[in-house]
Amino acid sequence: MACPMGYGPQPERPRKKSIDGKTGKEVILEERSKGAPAVYYNDYLGTESLLGIQNPRSTAAGNDVHDEMLFIITHQAYELWFKQILHELQSIVGIFGAPPVSDQDIYKVAMRMQRVVKIQAVMMHQLEVLETMTPLDFLEFRDYLTPASGFQSTQWRQIEILMGIPLENRPYVSNSFVQSVFTEKDRGMLKEFSQGLSLFQHVERWLERLKLTEHEDFNFWKAYEAAVEDMLKKDEATIRASLAGLGDDAVDAELKQLDSTRTTFQSLLDANLHREFVDRGVRRFSQKAMLNALFIMLYRDEPLFHVPHMFLQLIMDVEKGFTAWRNGHAMMAHRMIGAKIGTGGTAGIQYLHRAAANNKAFVDLVNLSTFMLPRHSLPEIPRAVWQQMQFQAAPQTP
Repeated sequence: MACPMGYGPQPERPRKKSIDGKTGKEVILEERSKGAPAVYYNDYLGTESLLGIQNPRSTAAGNDVHDEMLFIITHQAYELWFKQILHELQSIVGIFGAPPVSDQDIYKVAMRMQRVVKIQAVMMHQLEVLETMTPLDFLEFRDYLTPASGFQSTQWRQIEILMGIPLENRPYVSNSFVQSVFTEKDRGMLKEFSQGLSLFQHVERWLERLKLTEHEDFNFWKAYEAAVEDMLKKDEATIRASLAGLGDDAVDAELKQLDSTRTTFQSLLDANLHREFVDRGVRRFSQKAMLNALFIMLYRDEPLFHVPHMFLQLIMDVEKGFTAWRNGHAMMAHRMIGAKIGTGGTAGIQYLHRAAANNKAFVDLVNLSTFMLPRHSLPEIPRAVWQQMQFQAAPQTP
């Protein structure tokens, strides 16, 4: 197959020539249709503009530092990938913003999330390219960067906001600092951007609208609670039998841990306890959203749930990818600057590690593994209930 951009073997076709008005050189044009000349490669990609925006500060200062070009190009490449990620995430938010969301929509969303995962893999590899620059090489031009900082990347902040991580009220950096690092124009843009619903909010509403366990003749969560209690009783019997020879203290310690597990299960199934967890900031999803997500994960083998389960997994993969990139960036920065403060005035490595640990929106999905049961312990759902179950979301109430 021939390359879509024109590389590799191509069939012979009549060619027309023209003179480039900028360079005065002869160029070959292809016709897309009658009277419409094909787009010229460099014009289509804007390569002249793209390749003209690398302006090392060291060169401008008369001290041309070789590795500053690598630093600029790597970060510009990141900004291009950020743009593509935003393009994907905004399209996903748009789909969820027009309910009802169909099975086909969820598949389309999942494919776009998978694309983000692939982009994140490229971003990780780009760190390896940047790490070919040594700390001493970086110090040759680092002072020219002050007070610029990666924190000022508005596209990265948009990605975080869109994922569901607000720009304000971050536990490791003050709101006043967040406001001070951006220009007035960028502050206004980010404030306006924050007014829209995030992916987290859309996913929560989608999960809440799903009709999965609402059946008059079958109470799934009662059956699930009974299965959990049966599992915990078996665990208690195992503890008493296997640790009997180690003394009462050892047995009591394990039973105390088992009681903690029982309380954790109750906190999900009891609406009031769950609300307390949300109020304390331990959880973010509503109880209904978490229960429906758990149901999808428990019965993922059913054809009905293949695509929604894949989507939930990809959400976690995307968040894991962002966390991995933050950690990778933090380790690279540590190697480059040690314990120095960041060029933008942050606490340097400490700030980067805290951001990696705290900037997560979908921890609730990851924590659902706490509530998983073995397949053989899952409540058996009556065939009639399966037939009645509607994966299609109910219309959103105004």
